[in-house]
Amino acid sequence: PDMLVLLHDHVVPAPTLDAANGAKAMREFVARFNVRNYFPVGRHGISHVLVAEEGLALPGNILVNGDSHTCSSGALNCLARGMGPSEMTYIMCKGKTWYIVGPTTKIMLEGTLPEGVYPRDVIHYLAGQHGDFAGRNFEWYGSGLEAIGMDGRLTMATISAELSVDFSLFPYDKVLADYLDGRAKRPFEPSFPDDDAEYEQVITINLSELEPQVVLPNKV
Repeated sequence: PDMLVLLHDHVVPAPTLDAANGAKAMREFVARFNVRNYFPVGRHGISHVLVAEEGLALPGNILVNGDSHTCSSGALNCLARGMGPSEMTYIMCKGKTWYIVGPTTKIMLEGTLPEGVYPRDVIHYLAGQHGDFAGRNFEWYGSGLEAIGMDGRLTMATISAELSVDFSLFPYDKVLADYLDGRAKRPFEPSFPDDDAEYEQVITINLSELEPQVVLPNKV
């Protein structure tokens, strides 16, 4: 029970009878199994935002959720991705799952973002220049990360899902350490790449030269 986080997410207030019954079933489940990390209506929010705010997604952990934007928690050095309902049921029952270990793209950020250019522009630039990254992963590095706060990192990790990235992992650094100070709900051990880690490709982006990006519909 201590490993679960349950909350009311996109359907508050309940727009249908099924949604209302689902909320009722969740409350009954929480009471039956004494789930500690429960966020009822009034304390609810979007799942991948709430686990970051509440210090429940932590460095070195593996996190799964039914939301496709669960990769957002990669900003917290947490290996996280969305899974389907059947797989989520199996995980809750067995505490296990499996992943295909796909190739990883190392993204090096240099410089600082100019005025009027934002972290989300970085993701849109990647999509425009390189297309989608289906079955692959991101790891973010470089001196340019120092000036990107947690809001920006969470945005970049979240929108990685729109590029079909499986995992989008940020390093444990001072920015993240400061964010988790007094927020983390339990001890954690950050994850770092091996010294001999191999990457499918390395993409270097000079943030200082980046311009505002315009997104067109129906094409990545």
